[in-house]
Amino acid sequence: MRLGLLGLLVVGLVAAAQDTGGYKPVAGPGPMRTAVAASLAAAREWLAQKDLASLAQAGPELELLARLLAAQGSSPDWLKGTATLEDLARKLAPACRAKDAARAGEILTGYGEQLKALETVATGEAKAQPGFKPGGGVKTWMLALDFAYHEAKLGKSPDKVAEFALALAEEANAVQFLRPDAKWRAHSQQVRDHALQAAEAAQAKKSDDAKALLQKAFERCEACHQNKK
Repeated sequence: MRLGLLGLLVVGLVAAAQDTGGYKPVAGPGPMRTAVAASLAAAREWLAQKDLASLAQAGPELELLARLLAAQGSSPDWLKGTATLEDLARKLAPACRAKDAARAGEILTGYGEQLKALETVATGEAKAQPGFKPGGGVKTWMLALDFAYHEAKLGKSPDKVAEFALALAEEANAVQFLRPDAKWRAHSQQVRDHALQAAEAAQAKKSDDAKALLQKAFERCEACHQNKK
């Protein structure tokens, strides 16, 4: 049985409240699929503009988003399909550095087709991952967080705001494991929790509350990035 968006919000908030240090997905496959599709669309725009330098930066972002999408389920077909996404994304930056726009286009086309195919794949239950390693560099994660925040802020419907807020929450939920220090972990968790609350407010059609909570998430993210208290 599929959980509705509101049900996912409740599950996410409970998971955050019961945080015991291990990685537990909080977004669900729908919001993360939406976030991946939006980042793919942005990558296609870079390709259309022949900006291979910017497109090269999109590769690692699409890779880490595929990894987070994978975490939203556990069925063999789901994990195989999301692993294909990761593999394709990993090939994008080398193609861009080689100035092979045609190859980059093929990679993006394959990524889009695989993402579409995943719509009909049973996800299975999302499971806690005690040994989770997010991978990627700080810059890539900051770009992904910033993109999700702006997409949530500019969402044209409560559901879109909620979906991107949940994606932002998942990214912060994962990025806390990028570094071992307690301050980084605490700030990341605060971003996650504000984003979860923003998604809940958006779904309740409390747009002002959602915007305020998204702003809090953004400010906490900035403070973490700049090592502020």
